[in-house]
Amino acid sequence: MTVTVFTSDGHGRINSQVSEASSCDKLRFPKSESGAVSMAERLSQIRTMIPPTDCAVASWYPGADLVDAFAVTLPGPGPHDLSRLAQDGLSNPAPWITAAMALRDAAVRLFGVRTSGEMRARLKADGRDRIDFFPVLSRSEREIVLGEDDRHLDFRLSLRLSRRLDGQTDLVATTVVRCHNRLGRAYLAAIMPGHVLVVRSVLQRAAAFQPGRVVA
Repeated sequence: MTVTVFTSDGHGRINSQVSEASSCDKLRFPKSESGAVSMAERLSQIRTMIPPTDCAVASWYPGADLVDAFAVTLPGPGPHDLSRLAQDGLSNPAPWITAAMALRDAAVRLFGVRTSGEMRARLKADGRDRIDFFPVLSRSEREIVLGEDDRHLDFRLSLRLSRRLDGQTDLVATTVVRCHNRLGRAYLAAIMPGHVLVVRSVLQRAAAFQPGRVVA
């Protein structure tokens, strides 16, 4: 799997770095008799793309430590309910993501970063708009922006519907991270491999929630 990560040089220019993370998206696995789709097959449908300049988080690109964007083409002609897609993708993670988050929560305490459970409880107590433990900063029919500001780093995640020339619709996930200190940069470096896999999985699980298709 070739992964392109876009980073800002601090002056508004976006640089790209290409790496071979895994070979799983070069493989095509058949569906099982039950109609389930394997994780390798689902992840292979995700595309890396240049971060869009017309999304709500584009102003965050200059000075960012991480900017990346991935897209998946949604099935059918639509219309597509972005809120439902975001809810399905983020609130129904694959089992391996749930396990990875438990490890992440155990590790982030060393960095002084809030755990997912702490974030979820705080948002629920405050009555804030959220999707699972992600605070929703803005919401429209075409784009939802989630994000959090912390003492070590700030992040934004844009989930956006983008109309294609062939009439189909892409679901685009754009992530932007700004680190404030060495601890933030160390944390970002530690989670980067998992971040790419998680975003790809979230996109494909969102796209897979349709009648007659089973998410493995």
